[in-house]
Amino acid sequence: MKKFRRGITVVELLVVILMIALLVAILLPAREVAREAGRRTACKNNMKQLGNAILMYDEQHGTLPKSHYLPAGATDEEVPFDLNSRGWSWTYQITPFMERNDLYKAVDPNDPANNPDQDNIDVLGVAGNQIPVLTCPSYSGGRWVEHQAADRRPKALGEDDPRRCFLSNYKPVAASTMDSLAVAYGGPVPTGYGTVHPDGAIHPETDYPVDAIADGMSNTILLAESAEQANSRWIYGNEMEMIGLPETAAPKYHYGSTVTYAYPDGFNPDDPRWYEETEIDEGENGSGLPFVSWNYMELSYEGHQTNNPHAQYGPSSDHPATVNHLFGDASVWSVSKNIDAAAYNFLITREAGDMAPPR
Repeated sequence: MKKFRRGITVVELLVVILMIALLVAILLPAREVAREAGRRTACKNNMKQLGNAILMYDEQHGTLPKSHYLPAGATDEEVPFDLNSRGWSWTYQITPFMERNDLYKAVDPNDPANNPDQDNIDVLGVAGNQIPVLTCPSYSGGRWVEHQAADRRPKALGEDDPRRCFLSNYKPVAASTMDSLAVAYGGPVPTGYGTVHPDGAIHPETDYPVDAIADGMSNTILLAESAEQANSRWIYGNEMEMIGLPETAAPKYHYGSTVTYAYPDGFNPDDPRWYEETEIDEGENGSGLPFVSWNYMELSYEGHQTNNPHAQYGPSSDHPATVNHLFGDASVWSVSKNIDAAAYNFLITREAGDMAPPR
């Protein structure tokens, strides 16, 4: 008698297809999460290498690098927000400590960084070098932009374009606000807050070693990621620095009828202006005290960094929820894009005597 082999029914086939679809739906996001975790770790490693190079520079020179070195012979009149005096970046200054002494020796720092063929110095050839440690693996933009662009945002270029300049996703947070950074460019000293300006760690007038940071090396930001595309050319000093708080934002604390953010003395855990007395929960070292909540790092400061007017973004990244930061002790931390505004400001300032939030 002939035997018949039972086949797969339509219902069974649909069940198998559904199970496969469910597995794919579950595993694909998990795979992407794992990939992003790897990219974030690689980004941290980049910043760690930059941190080590900065500290080696500090050890050899007795001071942190300046964010912005003007060419020798530049006059004071050229300094305030002059796009023609971009100067050499901190990144260029630490190339010998990044095993790229060839780039450091290839140009004369007495020549303008923005001149692609000053004398017989091939500045353009140096600027177009790929330096992998300067870019975040999660960054979605292009790696090269125009070396020169007159009064506009530089355009993205391909890696084979001879006019290209490599960009960097890592910049010093030179000051909390533009009016603080402007002091280094000949601007007036702000009267509303603080006594030390620019108030970040690495800025155009940095002249102190890392261990002289009064708020503590582990409490003070040196570098942060930036998703800025066009105005992040690694060789230009004024493009390789940024402010922490854009003018478009309005962080604040309440004190009677006064609403302001620029608290002159930084955060004081005993000052009721920073919290409701009924909500005090001091925790260890006052870490339980609340700050004024503000979703900062999703904001743009386009047009509000006067020394770099075509820049669109400050501290930012293409990581889903965090922005990596390098601190003065060479540690690297992923900071939430929803970090409290006041807490973030206190991590920027180097001599405000303010309390850094726990990490």
